Amino acid sequence: MRDIGVIYQCFMCDSLMIIGIDQVDLRVYRGKQGKAALNHLYWNLQKKVMYVNKPLGNKVSDFFLPTNSHLLLNSIAYEHCPTCTEFCVNCRYKEFVPLTEHYPSSSLTISRPVVFQSFDDSIIEDENEKLVELEKAELETASLKNDDDDNNNDELESILPKIWHTSKDTTNEHAQQFFKSIYAQKAELTLQKFLYEYGCPLYINMAPPSKKPKWEICYGVGPPSLVLDASRSGRLHKKSLHSCGLSPSPPIERDESLDYEKLIQKIRSHLQSLPKQVMEDTLIHFSESIPIYAHRDSFEKEIGLNF
Repeated sequence: MRDIGVIYQCFMCDSLMIIGIDQVDLRVYRGKQGKAALNHLYWNLQKKVMYVNKPLGNKVSDFFLPTNSHLLLNSIAYEHCPTCTEFCVNCRYKEFVPLTEHYPSSSLTISRPVVFQSFDDSIIEDENEKLVELEKAELETASLKNDDDDNNNDELESILPKIWHTSKDTTNEHAQQFFKSIYAQKAELTLQKFLYEYGCPLYINMAPPSKKPKWEICYGVGPPSLVLDASRSGRLHKKSLHSCGLSPSPPIERDESLDYEKLIQKIRSHLQSLPKQVMEDTLIHFSESIPIYAHRDSFEKEIGLNF
């Protein structure tokens, strides 16, 4: 079995870490059909990561291409950050792990999957317009009455004549389900192509279990391989990603006067207590102020958090 992972960025300290999200047995996916099935598996994993806060359904509108802010808000997660763990327990990760099997709860910090291709929101307008037309056709189909007279069948046939293969005695109820699945499939394919380029890449660990992890890209757009630091925590060596367009902030030094556990818990509780729209605005603000540790003073003034 091979681990599949995604790079996450911690909002608190700006650390980058590879987080395992699933496992795959490559021996099962051989040949042309196996490769296609494996790519479909990767797509479902990427979709799960990028839309963790918004499960996708079967409607065309579920697959509209996201803006940058929607992509951020849909993929926000709480992950165990190695650096924040070290700050909370006040020792190096390699010294901490043998002592306990449990992470401090405070090390679950606000994180987001890392993407390597940026885009302007305006580039998705044309594609979303096409999806709007698909949704209009879907609604038009759904508005037809559930009877099987020739007039209604002719109306259905005129919407998508090239894929109309049902007989005249097929009820419109069945035809609606047929058309809806076709529209949703087209919309999902558009989203799949978009996220392949602009979503988070997936990595597979090609090293044996007892060896140092060797993460190589298996889906999406990103660096072909990852360089980890010596902590064995999954934390990435930041400088190795500089050539990929990432400009991480300088390393954060631990402040002995700061209670990191309380700070992280306070931010998490604050977010969970906010109304949805306010929480989304705050998360966007957080994403523009990484690392949060370095901007504590501004957050005390702007959103009333006393650290």
